Amino acid sequence: MALLHGRAGALLLAAALVACADRDGSPVAATAPDTQSAPVVTSFFPTQGTISGGVVVTFSGVGFREGTTITFGGIFAADVRVISGTLMYAVAPSHAAGDVDVVVRNTNGRSTMTSARYHYVDDTGSCAGCWDY
Repeated sequence: MALLHGRAGALLLAAALVACADRDGSPVAATAPDTQSAPVVTSFFPTQGTISGGVVVTFSGVGFREGTTITFGGIFAADVRVISGTLMYAVAPSHAAGDVDVVVRNTNGRSTMTSARYHYVDDTGSCAGCWDY
């Protein structure tokens, strides 16, 4: 490693110090870049539940971290439990009947949408448009 003396060394030192300062010239700590990747969901089960919610859904994949959030059709799941980097559980929220996207998001904001959709089934017994026989 070469050591620069005199004016050249002082200029390099000054440039390095400026690069490590905020707008006011105050020093800032260097931070490592966020290398946390988006989570990857390989499967989840069950793939359907009732519109009232409350079904515990098991997620398998990689990159799960504490603080991970899961949404079903844009509604946050309750009680997300990360067991390991490859396994977590969540309680599906209530939602209208139909298929919804499931999105898993890590604390750094990186997310993934599952390839499969979660299906909400109407469990109220009502059937709009059904015939009574």
